[in-house]
Amino acid sequence: MHRHGGRIALVVAALLTLGIVAAGTATAAQPAPTKAVKAAKAGAIEKLARHIVHGTVVVQRPDGTLVTLQIDRGTIAAVGGGTITIAEPGGNQTVGTDAQTRVRKNGVKSDVSKLAVGDKVLVISDLTGGTPVADLVVVPRPRPTPLPAQANP
Repeated sequence: MHRHGGRIALVVAALLTLGIVAAGTATAAQPAPTKAVKAAKAGAIEKLARHIVHGTVVVQRPDGTLVTLQIDRGTIAAVGGGTITIAEPGGNQTVGTDAQTRVRKNGVKSDVSKLAVGDKVLVISDLTGGTPVADLVVVPRPRPTPLPAQANP
């Protein structure tokens, strides 16, 4: 069985569920949320997700089994020898890599050999064996640098 099967979607669903629970749930006396309300909740979850540094999430697969995932966000401090060390505000986290580790760098498919010290990353790892092994490593596209303001003559 492929290790990645739907886990990223499950993490997103778990984060959305947490957001819905945190924002309140509809009861029979309350109207169903509108598209605008749902979009606002999704925006709040996206904003929260941008601030996640490290966490462990247990998600349920469609077949009912549970899987434990680790989420890390930071800067690559070291890469090689089958591991990635991620410098995070709370300290370093080291995760393993293997032939199934997927990498997206700057919006395109890549591989672990293209990762470099200093890359900002989001890493989702499988904790099934007790030691984190990266399922997905994402290096986001660089944000465009704003043009400097020009003084008015």
